[in-house]
This record gives sequence, structure tokens and C-alpha cells, in this order.
Amino acid sequence: MIGDHPETKAFEENFGWSDSVIRTPFDSPNFADILAELDSKQARIAEARKNNIIQSLLRHDWAYRWSTILNMAGLKPNAALTDRLEYLKKLAENIKSDSIDEAWLSDIEYKDNIFPDIDYRVHQ
Repeated sequence: MIGDHPETKAFEENFGWSDSVIRTPFDSPNFADILAELDSKQARIAEARKNNIIQSLLRHDWAYRWSTILNMAGLKPNAALTDRLEYLKKLAENIKSDSIDEAWLSDIEYKDNIFPDIDYRVHQ
């Protein structure tokens, strides 16, 4: 994301990592120049992208919401939820170390496909 972000505790808890939002002054008259400058910083953009993916895997999957709800209700997560949390963590670690286990990822993608018979291209 590019722009400004709120200075709140909730924002920090959910997006408090470097370049989660690439800060630009509000109502920037030279936004095209800012974008051009960012375009010239491919390493920074690549690092921001990688960090955003990793942090999303570690914070923003539905499994974390369910874990919070279950915890508030005094319930333990079932094995499927625990497994999902573990593979989110493993995938984040794979991305961080630039070593994706392709076979493992393919297996996870297959298991995660809850609508295997739906052709997404029909809905384009």
C-alpha cells in the first residue's frame, strides 16, 4: 500500500512492520514523481512485497481469527486448525529463507482447495 496510515494501536498491532505502507505525504501534488522514484527502487519494493506476504501469512489468515474466538470461548483448536497454523508458519519461514519446498506446497494447495470442481474462469 502507498499513502498514509493511522497512528493507532490497532494499526500497529496488525500492520506494524517496515513498509507495510510506503508512506507518502497526504494529498501529495507530485504523486507521479513519488511513484517514479519507488519504481527505481526495485530492491525496496521486492523486500516490502516479501515482508507483506510473510506478515500476512503470520497474522491475517482466517485461522488466526478462529483461534482468537476459540480461545475467548475457552475452547482448544481442532487438529485441522492447528495444522493450518503450522503450515502458515512453515510457508512464511520458507519464503523468508528463499527456499520454497515445491512438493510440500503443491500438497498444501491440493488440500486447501475446498472447491476443486469450480472453474474460476467461468466467473471472469
